[in-house]
Amino acid sequence: MSLTPLLQKHVLLTIINEGLYLAQKFGFEKGVDDLITLKDKVSKLPHDETILKKIIEDQKDIVFTGLAVVFGNDDYAKHLRHLFDSDDKEIKKILKKDAKEIQKALTQHTQNEVNNFIKDKLKVSKKYITEAQDIFKKNMEFFVVNFAEIAKLLAMNDSPQNFNLYGVQINSLYKLIKILNGINTKQLALQFLPYFEQETFNPLIVKAFFNAEKTDGFCRHSTLLILIGELLTEKHPSFTTIVSDFIKALPASSTKSGALLVKNDALTREAFIALVDDILKLVGNFELCLKSAAQVLENREEVIRALHTTQDIFLKTFFYFGCVSPILKKIEQNLPDNWPQQTSKMLRLELSFALDIVVGLQTPRSLEKIKTSGVLCPALLELCTSTELQVKSEQSFEPFIQNVELERPAESSSSHQSQPDPDEKPGKITPKEQETDAEKLSFSMHDLYSRKRIVRFYSGADSDAKKVSHQKITSTPRQRKNVQVLFNKNEATASSAPVAEESDSLTPQ
Repeated sequence: MSLTPLLQKHVLLTIINEGLYLAQKFGFEKGVDDLITLKDKVSKLPHDETILKKIIEDQKDIVFTGLAVVFGNDDYAKHLRHLFDSDDKEIKKILKKDAKEIQKALTQHTQNEVNNFIKDKLKVSKKYITEAQDIFKKNMEFFVVNFAEIAKLLAMNDSPQNFNLYGVQINSLYKLIKILNGINTKQLALQFLPYFEQETFNPLIVKAFFNAEKTDGFCRHSTLLILIGELLTEKHPSFTTIVSDFIKALPASSTKSGALLVKNDALTREAFIALVDDILKLVGNFELCLKSAAQVLENREEVIRALHTTQDIFLKTFFYFGCVSPILKKIEQNLPDNWPQQTSKMLRLELSFALDIVVGLQTPRSLEKIKTSGVLCPALLELCTSTELQVKSEQSFEPFIQNVELERPAESSSSHQSQPDPDEKPGKITPKEQETDAEKLSFSMHDLYSRKRIVRFYSGADSDAKKVSHQKITSTPRQRKNVQVLFNKNEATASSAPVAEESDSLTPQ
């Protein structure tokens, strides 16, 4: 079997779509309008195989020329013409598939080839970015350049640039941010902080930061973007008030007497509700940043869509790790001295899970696992999943869901297959495996708080905390009781006898 003219037309449209997507990601505008016009023209080409065969060849050269205008001169025909060659090794494999699978496989293969070629051409693949980060990290203390000013200049250009910055070739705002996002120093974060503030907000630079985040771990790693979010939160006038109000509302003898906790149960629950209200009020203050974070999921790889179940999942993730996390960190640090260290950690861990649920980062499947696993005390779980708090959260984020801008251009009518993200690796997960992997990903939040993020969560803690900073942390039933009783709704479930101070340490596994 060979590539029919109709299949070649599909490949051509996929090349254009991928080019438009990458142009948006890199911030290139020159030549994009011509590509959009060309896409419309190609999509309207006749379906008659005989007629199409005569004109499709000329369209290929026009598309290659259009890509050169957007991404810079190169022999695009030399690097991409094999996508139309029926004798190409990979194309042969695809053509042997079931007829229903051929078009989808061609889409994935074409996207990968175009994506890899352009990323390699612009030197933004993982290899180049890692090498550039190493150069910058080794020499950062000697740099006198203001990277934020360079970013501002790059944002003014609509086509690839070419200049040398300390031995690293910089051609786009995206590449600069991709490099710097892996160097999360406070000095660097302070340079870029003004671009995230309302008065001096720069949408192109902020969007470049979100484009530089990895899809499968979006804002879940300690990047420069998250550090900027933390600084933005700590700078907010209500930051210290939110922390102090919550701590003041907690019973003074919280770790000493279960009886006192029961008497103060309503106060403790109200304190959590007030904490949620105060945090959700900050959503409006992060409005410009959250709009830049919003992305759609319809063209994501299936396993990613299974994890990220709503359009606003990306902006919620940024809000959680950039805003909620530093508040919880400060709460733990400011707890009274009579709180044992391990109990303080457990409170923070429970609050982390609870607010993660309130914000809306858990899928129904992972939420069910949390319910059955016991990682969150039942009373607090009931509270954070209540209709009252869920409605408040949904209303806070609703404006952003309604204004999500398409990240990847829509496919033409000739193709109805969903397109995976070019940064992901397609073809590695079978339909049966997808559910399993998505389940693992969605419930990895437990590991996220207790192992991966623990380094940043407790980076300022004492040596005992540092000893377990890279390990999974679990708790004993007695340790959990100290925290659970804070939110225990039913007096019958709490012992009237005093709860002894815990000397047990969190158990590394």
